[in-house]
Formats: sequence, structure tokens, C-alpha cells
Amino acid sequence: MIPWDFGLIQALREKIGWEIFPSDPPETIDYPYLILEIGEMKYRSDQTILVEMNLRLIDSNKPSCKIYEFCKTLQKIIMEDLSLCNGEQDIGKAALKIDRIVTAKTGQVIKLIAIIKLKNIEGE
Repeated sequence: MIPWDFGLIQALREKIGWEIFPSDPPETIDYPYLILEIGEMKYRSDQTILVEMNLRLIDSNKPSCKIYEFCKTLQKIIMEDLSLCNGEQDIGKAALKIDRIVTAKTGQVIKLIAIIKLKNIEGE
């Protein structure tokens, strides 16, 4: 079965090493952390999906200072394809691109675009 986020949260969590949540985290979580919001998805007939995402950087101290450090890390990560997994098997690859960085009331938001290429999985 393909996860709702195509395995992006887990793949990014492993590469970045920060906690990433699809929505509000538990109250006991340490700062900094990330919230990945999945936006518009465009499906193509060749198992390719274009996904718009917001990656929110939440830090209780100074989010503007962390954003530059984090963006350097993120740029290194997006040079390589991310392997996507459903917990049991490899389901495909994702290539990421930073679209823009926005300062919002709730912190810094990195707008990403992912191009996901899914494998043909039996039963899907």
C-alpha cells in the first residue's frame, strides 16, 4: 500500500535528522522541528506525481537564524533522489526542488516541489 504522503515524511526525516510531522506535533516535542504540509498533487499516467509542499521550520528561539543553516542542509539533500518506502518495500524515488522561502507569522516556510516516480507495485 502506498502511504498518503508517498513516504516523503519518513525519507526526509532520515536524511535531515530532524523531527517532521504532518500537522501539529505533540506538546512535549523539543525544538526545532518541521511540519510538512502536502499541497496540490498532479498525477500523470506514467506513475509520476508532481507534489507541491510547504516545509515549516518551527523553532522557539530564532527561526531566522536556523533557516540558513537548514537550507544549506536541505540543498545537499535535494541534490540526491530520496528513496520512498511504505515500511515494507521500496515504492519509488522523489526529486526535490526549493521553489522559494517565505517568512510567515508561524516561522519560516520553505516551499518545495517534489517529482515522485512510483514503481509498479502489485495490488496497487
